[in-house]
Formats: sequence, structure tokens, C-alpha cells
Amino acid sequence: MSAPRAELLELLRAIKAEPEENTPKLALADWLQEQPDAADRARGEFLHRFVQNNLLATTDPARQDFGALASLWNRYEREWAGELKEAGFTVWATNHLFRWGLLFPVLDDPRAAITPARRVAGSEQYAWVAGIALRAVDPAFASLFTGSALLDSLIALRLPPEVARDALLERLADSPRATGLLDLDLGSRYPVEAAELEAVARSPHLVRLRRLSLARSPLDAPALAALANSVALRGLRALDLSACEMTGDAVRAFAAGTGLPALTELDLSNYGTAGIGDNGVIRLLANPHAGRLRKLNLGHNGISEQGATALCVQPHMRHLMRLDLSANLLRNRAAGDLANAPPLGSLEE
Repeated sequence: MSAPRAELLELLRAIKAEPEENTPKLALADWLQEQPDAADRARGEFLHRFVQNNLLATTDPARQDFGALASLWNRYEREWAGELKEAGFTVWATNHLFRWGLLFPVLDDPRAAITPARRVAGSEQYAWVAGIALRAVDPAFASLFTGSALLDSLIALRLPPEVARDALLERLADSPRATGLLDLDLGSRYPVEAAELEAVARSPHLVRLRRLSLARSPLDAPALAALANSVALRGLRALDLSACEMTGDAVRAFAAGTGLPALTELDLSNYGTAGIGDNGVIRLLANPHAGRLRKLNLGHNGISEQGATALCVQPHMRHLMRLDLSANLLRNRAAGDLANAPPLGSLEE
């Protein structure tokens, strides 16, 4: 098993500290291309091309599809991820794997793989792992995983879809090893109990979270109240509550929250024609915290001209840059009103 190089670890930590920034990635790419090993130089080239590609618009003809980068991965897969694959991680050449230019592998059967997976936690190959997607959990795994060094260097975690999590959320919230997490995806069509979300909302170890996804998880009023009034999640910037089947009481509980002062991106889309409706929009926008939003997705929510008018007249919505009202009950006049509303002067899309 390869021992990690100190210089490499420092460069990877800089990327994980600010994963959306390109400068640390380019610094690492330059360092790798100065190394004598061919696999290092190829990885530096891969990272350079990854960053350059992501700087281009998706419609730019100069942008390459991922296949052009995958050829490098296929050539050096053993040197870059052989130990991870032997330890039970699924690592394949797709664009989804290379989030932020780092690795985001899947642990297909954590119950069987947790012991060998923990053996690679201190390796150089694992240092490249920014996040893990879990496929299945049970109580024994929850305890082993949240107490292991696998968590120490992670900045993202995606929980398994459509299966019970068996106390993993609460164990995660109680684990000092989770302090590096910036991105937590809990969307799984599995009801998040109030106690689980309360554990996340009050955790002293999840205070660095910047993005939280609860998409497709039915949420009740107590759970939403715990989230919306969280002190621990005051640094949260992006929140995905799409398709959460919230009741009117839950919408009111969230809209009345006093926490989440750093929130700039909110997704409340895909609630169907009943949706959160005009009343839900009005309640949401009445909260002064809504004035910090830069991106707001209210698509497919049964919103009519009344809800659109509420957007047009809120003086504290002046920072909103992106607004999605697709698949609602609006007419062309509402779009014109939105485009010309003085409080929405920063709107770009």
C-alpha cells in the first residue's frame, strides 16, 4: 500500500478546503507534472484538462466530452485506483466519479467491504477520495463507518437510496470524524425522522456543512422546524428540499425559521400541481432570510399570478440572480412582470 507523500497531501487538503476553486487544482496539476513518475504526470494532465473543460460553457464547441479524459483514466486506472478497487470500492471512468477533479467512488456492499476499506484509509490513493456514495447500511456498519478513519478526509457523503439508514444519521452527527463534511446528500425516498434531522441540526461536528440535500424525503413539520432553526447549520449555503412532499404545516414551519443565515440556494421544486402553492410562496418570501437567496427553484408547484406577484413586490429579494418557475400556472404577463420588477433587478436567468 502506498504511503502518502506530504506535499501531495497538502495540495489535496487545499482542494478539499475550497473544492469549487480552480487555483488549488491547477497548483496540484503543476506539481504532478513535475514528478518523475509517468502516472503522476498523466494525472496532472488529467486535472489540467478537467479544470479547463469545466471553465467552458456546455455549449462551447471547444468543450470535450468525458470520453476524451476517460482514455487517460483507463490507461492509469491501476496506478490511480487499484488499491481502492481491491478494497471493495467501485471506481469507473464517468464524469460523476470526478467531482471537483477528485474521486467519488461507491461502496457497493459496505457490510462486506468495511474491513478491507478501512485498511486503505491512510493510503495515497484514498487521499484522492473526496466523497463516498453508500449503497447499503445496517447498524453494525453504521458504528464501524462513523468511527473509522474513512471519514477523516471526506468532504462529501451520499447515503443509500430507498433503504433504511439504521441510525447512520445520528451516529454521523455524533462523530468527531465528520467535521470535514461540506456536502451531505440524504435524499432517498426514506422518511427522515424528526429525531434524525434534529441530530444533524444540532451536531457540533457538522458545522462546516455548505450543502444539504433532502430531496425526495417526506418531511414533517417538526423535522423542518429543527432544520430551519438550526444553530449548527448556520454556514449552510445550499439546501435541496425538492419533491419532499411537505404538508402545509411543514412549509409554515420552514418559512418561520430563524436559522440558516448563509443560505443562498434553495430548491423547493417538484411538489406537483398542489405544490406549496401561492400561500407557501408568500409565507416563504415574508421571511427576511429569503432576501439572501441568489438561486431559487420553485418549479412545478401550482404557483399562479398571485405567487408571482408576491415575488415582484418583496423589497428584500434584490440579490436573487436565478429563478425557476417552470411548470407552474403562469401566463406570459407574469414573466414580463417578473422581468421588470424593481426588487428583482439582479435577476439574470
